[in-house]
Amino acid sequence: MTGQAVTKPVAGLPAHLQQHVTAEAFDEFAGGVTSGFPVISYRGRTWRIRKGGEEQVYLNEQQEAIQSIECVMLKSNPVPSKVHYHDKYTEGDQSPPRCWSANGVTPDDGVSNPISPGCAACPKNVWGSKITDEGKKSRACSDVRRVAITFMHQLEECIAGTRTKDDIDVLLLRIPPATLNPLKDYAEKVLKPKGVPPYVLITRIGFDTEVSFPKLSFKAFRFLSEAEIEVAMELRNGEDTRRILNEALENVPVPEETFDGAGSTTSPVDVSGAPAQAPAEAKTQAPAPSPKLQPVEEELFSVPVEDIAPVPTRAAEVEADAENVIEAAPDVIAPPPAAAAVPAPEPAPAVPAVEEGHVPPAAAAPSDGDFEAMLKSILD
Repeated sequence: MTGQAVTKPVAGLPAHLQQHVTAEAFDEFAGGVTSGFPVISYRGRTWRIRKGGEEQVYLNEQQEAIQSIECVMLKSNPVPSKVHYHDKYTEGDQSPPRCWSANGVTPDDGVSNPISPGCAACPKNVWGSKITDEGKKSRACSDVRRVAITFMHQLEECIAGTRTKDDIDVLLLRIPPATLNPLKDYAEKVLKPKGVPPYVLITRIGFDTEVSFPKLSFKAFRFLSEAEIEVAMELRNGEDTRRILNEALENVPVPEETFDGAGSTTSPVDVSGAPAQAPAEAKTQAPAPSPKLQPVEEELFSVPVEDIAPVPTRAAEVEADAENVIEAAPDVIAPPPAAAAVPAPEPAPAVPAVEEGHVPPAAAAPSDGDFEAMLKSILD
């Protein structure tokens, strides 16, 4: 027998077969084959998720579009990714990009005909390689940041025992050009001064109401519990997160979409934890256990799940936001103010003598109130 035997007995398996069970045995039949990861995006100001070739639009119980999602931002690429579309986006266009790079350095292996061997020397990555309809200079290849996220309500369901860890979705959220700076400000100016990394708290991601085009906003919502952070760290260091950040599989075309003879489609894939709606003609809807997210059928496709992810609806927000990006000017560092006259130091007060054998009291451990005060300072 090869491989290391599984030490824990397998319930229901005959005794004479127990010694032949190895961990490697399962990899022989399942290893090397991966399915596509879900992608969360928005069109207009409506959140939607695409998974397994099917797309869901999320509405609340009043059938209104949800304006924000509560999630954990598990991990992000340190360098923005690149994506270039040859043609201008038109509503409903689902064509894949002409060229793309998950690591922002070289085109992905899935690009059939790369424009350049490297992103730094690519002519589409030069400022002015694209002129917008308003006559502004831009880059034909857009910067986007790939972020792996997971939903707050799925973490809560896992801790409550109504969802297993294997059923928690890790999704790709693309941060488009116009939102790169808001995310940077949230991480560097809001969280970093407090010593709080983004993956230890719930972030509410919504839409900036001060601009006419869709632009994301970020706000701290609450800290993760002790049980939640253990699950979140496992997801952060897991295979799904690694693939999301390193493989732009959602851009790779899949075989031609297939429909059955009647032209019907399958029901939505469960991403939110809520059951799919009944067909429209039934005029009924099953109650959703998670009222915050409720899937509704819209533009569904029946696509075979291959070892690559299905191409998502073309990321209109990436191109639309790219035209709203203003090239940031280098920071100007103001000269330091003239040094003021320093008054003579006051004599130091006498230090009382410490009795021999006296032990000063230990510093008090931070209380829940301290953490609440920190969160309040972040929220404010």
